[in-house]
Amino acid sequence: MAKQSDGSSIVWAFKTNVTCKNGLSWSDDNRIAMCADDGVFIVELTTNFHLMRGTLIARRTMIHPHSDIFCSTEIFSIDELENQLSREDFNSILLDRTICPNVQYSIPPQGYKSASWSPKGADDVGRCVIACLAIDHRLTLCREDRYRSTWIKIIDCSKVYEGIWKKNNSNYLKTGQITLEYLRTISHAVAAVAMAWSATYEAFPAIIHPADHGLMMQSSTEKNKFSIFASAMKNGDVVFWKVYFPLVSSHDCIYLTTASIHDSIPTSMAWCPTQEDMILAVGYSDGMIKVIRFNLTCGIVSDSEDVWSDPDLISVNALCWQCLDIHQDQWLLFASKDLFIMAFVIDRAKLTCVHMVHVRGQFNLSCTGMSCQSGTLALCASDEKVQLIKASMKDDGLKMDSNLFPVTIDSPVFSLQYIGVALSPNAALLAVVACPACPFDQKQLKEPLMLCITRVSMWPEYPDILQLSEHRVIRDIHDVLLLYLWGLMNDKPLIAPSVLHLLTDMDSWPGLSLTQLRMIRCLLSLDKNTRKLVVMGEHSFDMMHPQLSSSGQSTQSIGSSTTSWSSSNKESLKHLHTLLLFKYIQPYVVNKLLPRLPELDNLEVRIISSIRQWLNARLVHFKRWDSILTTVEKMLSTIENSITTFDEDCPICGELLEDTEVMLVSCSNDHKFGRCCKSFLPCKDIPYRRCSLCSNVAMPLHMIRDVSGLCTSDPHSCSFCEDSLCGTQQMFVLSMSECQDPDPSQFL
Repeated sequence: MAKQSDGSSIVWAFKTNVTCKNGLSWSDDNRIAMCADDGVFIVELTTNFHLMRGTLIARRTMIHPHSDIFCSTEIFSIDELENQLSREDFNSILLDRTICPNVQYSIPPQGYKSASWSPKGADDVGRCVIACLAIDHRLTLCREDRYRSTWIKIIDCSKVYEGIWKKNNSNYLKTGQITLEYLRTISHAVAAVAMAWSATYEAFPAIIHPADHGLMMQSSTEKNKFSIFASAMKNGDVVFWKVYFPLVSSHDCIYLTTASIHDSIPTSMAWCPTQEDMILAVGYSDGMIKVIRFNLTCGIVSDSEDVWSDPDLISVNALCWQCLDIHQDQWLLFASKDLFIMAFVIDRAKLTCVHMVHVRGQFNLSCTGMSCQSGTLALCASDEKVQLIKASMKDDGLKMDSNLFPVTIDSPVFSLQYIGVALSPNAALLAVVACPACPFDQKQLKEPLMLCITRVSMWPEYPDILQLSEHRVIRDIHDVLLLYLWGLMNDKPLIAPSVLHLLTDMDSWPGLSLTQLRMIRCLLSLDKNTRKLVVMGEHSFDMMHPQLSSSGQSTQSIGSSTTSWSSSNKESLKHLHTLLLFKYIQPYVVNKLLPRLPELDNLEVRIISSIRQWLNARLVHFKRWDSILTTVEKMLSTIENSITTFDEDCPICGELLEDTEVMLVSCSNDHKFGRCCKSFLPCKDIPYRRCSLCSNVAMPLHMIRDVSGLCTSDPHSCSFCEDSLCGTQQMFVLSMSECQDPDPSQFL
């Protein structure tokens, strides 16, 4: 259930409980994972252009618990042990949930304690996969099946590593006498307690030398992308895995090595997000913090240093990194220990701590969650407090500015406790998990677990992020778009004057980059229901009547470019869609398709024919810009004089298909099909793919693998907005009478 708490936050309630702290994680592709006793709840806030309902909409899926309990010591019987061991040792085994998880108790062992998202690009559509750690220490990697909106467990890392460990220690297993220490050694060696993903790396795949089959050589083909996944075991070992992208089967996850760094129980891990080195920070239950350097070439830990060497017995709750300089030579490592926040300045080359600061948090109970994004550190505590910290290096050392951040959650109980916090990738939004502080209140409430999403800051702090570069695309700022959409819903769509100039000056659009055109389209599409933008503290601008402000006075002071803005927002979007797609296909057509016209295969002839038909249908929009029109006419002339093209026909009635909208074709019998945003071919077959942001469609990748690379370069990204193209089994639109809004039952 979702309810609007106030204008700055929204709350969802769940019929479940949470046993473990710090079980909240926000992915780079804008999905929130919340670990609970009944499973992992995945909440995806959507900015889809066609799903505005007056409130934020979330799509919810769930990773269900395992049907069995992970137990690494299935070689003994409880009844036999009771007769063999002393009463003290036998009771110790029954109390150790790692050795004996089958004993009945109130906490379900199949529930989840933490989850960690991979970098983007890990699954088959370019999104994130998730690592889930259950209370019984089972560690699994999962990806979403977008055809059925379910989650698939790709590999059970615990089972795989259990087999590897027992094989490497077979002599110990054969000769060892069953005692408390023997069972503890086996169970703790394969019981995962923490995990972390590294950044994405690239390498050329190795192939067998054609002359010498015993020699491996580097391939000149496309680079393989991968991430190093680290998992910590209860005995202190750190296990390294190499996960190839996309992760579609268990063969894409390869065990590398195990490193014994410290014999205390690891409680938290975090990879430094640098591309130059692989540096991992590990915190332990005895209070010590270590950083280790992993050498991927040799597959070993090449260096290890103590950041905090004092075993003060204050467990390390969480770790996270932040870059301190543009050269990435120094990194800031944050550590949360009970009531204290520690910050270590780490020299990347020497792997040493050059400066350290620690402060007491502005809360009275222990910290229960920590998250760091875009230079902002967020912490939450059990006493309903959220603290934000910004750290910076000054001439006189490291400075940390902190303040309490108000979070509003309406609840019928007297007091709540916060048990997890997560920041969105650009620190625009903050998520907090809360539940009643009193166990009795938890039993009284039908939905005791609450997830609150709130705005960290208002829109005026984000004017520059909208002016994207070629290296920063729309899918990297989903949370900022959510902030903008939130402002639309609360009648406060604030925007920078410089961005407003780009939105309104159609004459300048041909000179903009493809990324800027995509951003303009995204903002105008989100705003098409309200028609109004408010410039930061200066002017208001009505899209439908650009000559007047909200006060009824002329808005010519905003700039003469406003006079070129069409009174019809819909018609202006058609011009923008047409120009955007033309700039997308132009380099491929001019540089790759036209030079190869005599030798095009059947698929490429169909593609160039569909592009010709689309260009002819859009000439009325190209006439808006003389320079663009001249280029289009030359392109059409070259195509029509070089090859014989043909038009696509309707698969239902056989009539010819003609363009009716920018990316929609129909026949004389009103059968309608969307054009593929990658190949421009009509999507006649099922299944096809759909953009998760703007709902444009694309044909399956195996049907449009062209030589020119128009469809296969960045194949899982929408041509309009570069968001993920995900599979769907629903048909698009067959007739006008069947056209309807998406079913809202699939959203919260």
